[in-house]
Amino acid sequence: MSVVVNTTAGQIPVSIGSGESATSYTVGLGCLAGANQTLGIPLMAYLNANNSNTDTSTNLTAAMLSCDAGWFCPNLDTRDPRTLPVACPPTASCVLSRLTYTACPAQGLYEPVLCKPGFYCPNYLAMIPCPESHYCPSGSVSPISCDFLFSLCPAGSPNQKYFGFIALLVFSDLATLLIVTLLRYKTGHLKYLNKLHAPRFLRSKLANSNHDSTMEMASEFTVSDKKDMHFLIADYRKSFGGAELRMDIAFNNLGVTLPTGKSILSNISGTIRSRRMTAIMGPSGSGKTTFMNVLMGKLAKTHGQLIINGREIEMKMFKKLVGYVPQDDVMLHDLTVRENVLHSARIRLPRNWSKRQIDEHVDNMLRAFYLKDVSNVYIGDAAHRGVSGGQRKRVSIAMELCAAPLAIFLDEPTSGLDATRSHDVATILRAVTHLGLTIVAVIHQPRIEIFRKFDDVVLLVPGGRVAFMGPTDKAQPYFEALGFIFEDGANPADTLMDILAGKGVGRKGLTPDDLAVIWELANSVNLNPDGSDNNGGSNKSNKNSNGHEKSVHGNGRHSVALKNSAVGKRIPLELFAVRKMIVPDLPVSNNSAVHEAEFHKIVERVLHDRGASVVQQAREGQGFALELAVATMAGSLIGVALSGKLPEMVSGVYVDKYFVLSPAPMDVIGVCGFLMGVTIGLAGAPSAVKVFGEEKEVYWREAAAGHSRLAYYLGKTIATLFRVVLASLHFTAFFMFFAKPDINPYLMYAIVLLQFWGVYGISTVVSLLARRENAAILAVVVSLILSVLCGYGPSLKDAAEHGYIFLNELSFNKWASEANYSAMIAVYRGKFDIDFMAAAWGYTLDRVGFDLLMCAVLGTGLRVIGLGMLIGMHQDKQR
Repeated sequence: MSVVVNTTAGQIPVSIGSGESATSYTVGLGCLAGANQTLGIPLMAYLNANNSNTDTSTNLTAAMLSCDAGWFCPNLDTRDPRTLPVACPPTASCVLSRLTYTACPAQGLYEPVLCKPGFYCPNYLAMIPCPESHYCPSGSVSPISCDFLFSLCPAGSPNQKYFGFIALLVFSDLATLLIVTLLRYKTGHLKYLNKLHAPRFLRSKLANSNHDSTMEMASEFTVSDKKDMHFLIADYRKSFGGAELRMDIAFNNLGVTLPTGKSILSNISGTIRSRRMTAIMGPSGSGKTTFMNVLMGKLAKTHGQLIINGREIEMKMFKKLVGYVPQDDVMLHDLTVRENVLHSARIRLPRNWSKRQIDEHVDNMLRAFYLKDVSNVYIGDAAHRGVSGGQRKRVSIAMELCAAPLAIFLDEPTSGLDATRSHDVATILRAVTHLGLTIVAVIHQPRIEIFRKFDDVVLLVPGGRVAFMGPTDKAQPYFEALGFIFEDGANPADTLMDILAGKGVGRKGLTPDDLAVIWELANSVNLNPDGSDNNGGSNKSNKNSNGHEKSVHGNGRHSVALKNSAVGKRIPLELFAVRKMIVPDLPVSNNSAVHEAEFHKIVERVLHDRGASVVQQAREGQGFALELAVATMAGSLIGVALSGKLPEMVSGVYVDKYFVLSPAPMDVIGVCGFLMGVTIGLAGAPSAVKVFGEEKEVYWREAAAGHSRLAYYLGKTIATLFRVVLASLHFTAFFMFFAKPDINPYLMYAIVLLQFWGVYGISTVVSLLARRENAAILAVVVSLILSVLCGYGPSLKDAAEHGYIFLNELSFNKWASEANYSAMIAVYRGKFDIDFMAAAWGYTLDRVGFDLLMCAVLGTGLRVIGLGMLIGMHQDKQR
């Protein structure tokens, strides 16, 4: 049997059969606009008209007389061609509905309608309400089972009501709150919090009593009092296998010249000895910090020799045996005093130390530095009060000392402290020398009490040249011998600084450059106390009792020149006696157990850094809660906005012959991907930039101390995963609850999770590039740009036509949006022309797994870039 449709003016006859046996029927009756008039046009005619390869006389099979599955045609009789499915002229109200993206009821007895939401149509004659525990979107042929754990579906549900995620969210929030509470209020910290929450008058008394007791203990801390240091000496011996080790540093003609040819350090020779405190002083531009950086190995010398314990070797080989205390107290402000010292010990002490040994060592350190009473107090910052400035400086020194170094360099250790606290710090440093350490500090115009704490002093003049290097108590006699006047009762350190700056009062009219020339000339001679040349006028080197060469240079002619120089007065000869040869105690071979000692394995370091970062984030309770609140509001607002726009998230073009009945297409799923990208960026970026952006100085200090940069980065990154997981859960739970999208809830969560993963990745890169105060807003802006590249506007189709599609491909939001689109629209396949709709955006359907993989790869790639930037940028501060 064949069906032939012939269209003529005023009627649409249908002939069944062929030749003389053909029977003609008039169809198109039953339309609302004229029930007894031939107004409806068979849908098969629209199918033919939509196909350029057929004409209106194409033979159609009898199957075209029926409705497809998912469509409702209650008046269709497949035996009667007069009931053929037709498209009737729409009424005014129907036209308005279709223009506003809503399908309208059948416009005639024989016009099919798509099975309504909340019903399913197993055949064209039945529209059955959706049973309980199932949901039925538009065009359903059979009901779809609801997810048992995460949704609720009463009878007649057009979609799932997702409540399980909210229940899971409540459980996870309670568990997180418990963990955060335990991390914030660990043993010992509760006592301190009780003090904070005490009445104001009581709190002030507690603070005063604590300050008084601390100062009382500090005042009792003298060089002769070793009872609080003996355990540290034992720890040091244990750290180095029981050996008595020290680091003596000698340098000969040390200098640094810039590529421009300017010399900032010139011809510095001398020795810095262990068990002594050495101060470096000089006016601005004298090269104090440069000199110390060269000694530490942070800055490469351009000429001269650096000798460690009798061997010429680079200081960088002893990186883990050298401590550095910066001028600013760089430490983790969210951790307590003990946690900061413990953190430093765990990442720097040898691997063979057990956890118990490290804990005992840290406790010993806190007792020695009189920090035990404040061990559970936060370090604090400008916004949150913590320990005092003097206590903070002691913590900074303890963090270096706990790693058992052989030398400690300090940059302005008394800067920003009052006289009392400065004296306390100097006293502790003096006591530390009994451990056998070499202490070197850059200081600027110290008080006389602090100045006298130092055993030796190096005085530099502008241009990086030495004007004096020797015992501190010999500095004043030396310059008095050169004709300079020290007023009675004046601080000799202030007078020395004036002399070095060229402002000193003297009888000889010597300039700072003259002082450098005089010192270099005097230092080139080996004089006995009586003024005779120890080498008998020769230039030969002799040896000490150990058989090592002495640092002897020059001859008697220099002595004569010195006596006859413009100084006009003999310089105290004991100042120019050649220093003793450096004792070669420290082994320096490649097999040395000291500088080749095994430290924590990378996994152990990663786990430690992760733990420290988790504690930090737990202490930032308000910031964490704010991130979750923003994620919750973002998911809720998008869900409410999308759910109120259409009954369902898609109003699209019907498939095949039904396209003429379609309402105006409106694809809410496309804009959903864009809005998700925007709001997830707003929720995650501000918090993500804090992970690395606010701790650059801490990282530089740890990297300079030899801590694994990879372990630091991995530990911090892993520690953020719980934030990503929880923020994604909050967003997904409320978005799914309000929007009710037709998508697997687990898949929806995976898409959101990977978007947060990408936002945290790009925020890491931004935080390493931008200044701290600008990083948050810049990260949000970059996230917005990546959201625009998701394919919503401009579409991927437009991007391909204009040649910048590669930018979209580099955006994780593009792949997340494509996965979201493909998953949400899949349920309408066979009802809507989803391939046509996806092509309008440029999305490729049915590759959700690949989309998610690309999201993960791009997010991971951003972190790899961040690692490279962390290591590659500011390398001068990591040495």
